[in-house]
Amino acid sequence: MAELVNSFQVLAMKYEFVPMPGYTHMQKAMPSSVGMWAGSFAESLIDDLNVLKSAFDDVDQSPLGSGAAYGVSLEIDREYSSKLLGFGKVQNNSLYAQVSRVKSQAVTLHALSQIMLTLSRFASDMLIFTTSEFDYFDVPSELCTGSSIMPQKNNLDIMEILRARTHRILQYAHANNAILAGLPSGYNADFAETKESLLVSFSIVKSSVRISNLLVAGIKPKKDNLKNGFSKEIYATHAAYQLVKKGIPFREAYKQVAVSLDKIPQFNSVEVIKASSHTGSTGNLHLKKIGQDVTNAMLWWENKQNIFYLAINKLIKPINQQGPVLFSHVPLRF
Repeated sequence: MAELVNSFQVLAMKYEFVPMPGYTHMQKAMPSSVGMWAGSFAESLIDDLNVLKSAFDDVDQSPLGSGAAYGVSLEIDREYSSKLLGFGKVQNNSLYAQVSRVKSQAVTLHALSQIMLTLSRFASDMLIFTTSEFDYFDVPSELCTGSSIMPQKNNLDIMEILRARTHRILQYAHANNAILAGLPSGYNADFAETKESLLVSFSIVKSSVRISNLLVAGIKPKKDNLKNGFSKEIYATHAAYQLVKKGIPFREAYKQVAVSLDKIPQFNSVEVIKASSHTGSTGNLHLKKIGQDVTNAMLWWENKQNIFYLAINKLIKPINQQGPVLFSHVPLRF
């Protein structure tokens, strides 16, 4: 995820002020930029990372010692076993420790679905913007596939598959919740039927993040085609703003431009996107902040990894004094 955010940030910074038509309702709307487009995915993924962190916090509690849901009549120290394994805390109520399993999976699947929803939007954009009608981006041929009978085809199948797999993750999340709904307290064998949803979802999301990273790192904007997409009507709102700057109320400015669309001047697209200077606009995207956000996220994750590896190694060493350490922490690079 961090590498993917970084790839989007690199793309956004490299082409920050390359004009790109912005769309609403699938129609040309206002001037945008490749920087704004790519940066939107980076920020969305950072939010997805935060949701993932919340899911981690939800499961970072030890159920050990809860027995078959009602505790045990032995003198055990649940806090000690939790500390040995590096958990953040003990999951207190023994009954809840059992029945929370599928609920925790639901929280995790929700986090995974948020990632896929972001990637699905990216996939749809890429499929649209690489059609011959748009032709806004160049995609490496090695990431495309041919056709069974049409020699000229160069299809971006991986994005279609990614988009479809988003629906699979949403289905798995629903299936998990459907099994959980209405179950009585205590252990129920229904829980076993939820494992597939969780394990397959992790596999799908990990591969989807990796393939998206390959694509983001490989695409290149076709600047001339993007510029040619700026037909005069895309400057309508900007023309209205120009009248507002002269003291005309926006409602009146809107009406004036609406009845004279054929008279809208051909503005300079780069100057227009740079003219919008408020926070988060095309001229002020704060792209460096994305780098800081992902760095902070990675420091958080690395700390959680360190706690885990230190706990596991401490447990293994007494058993394996003469041999190598079985687990070692390799810092993540991005």
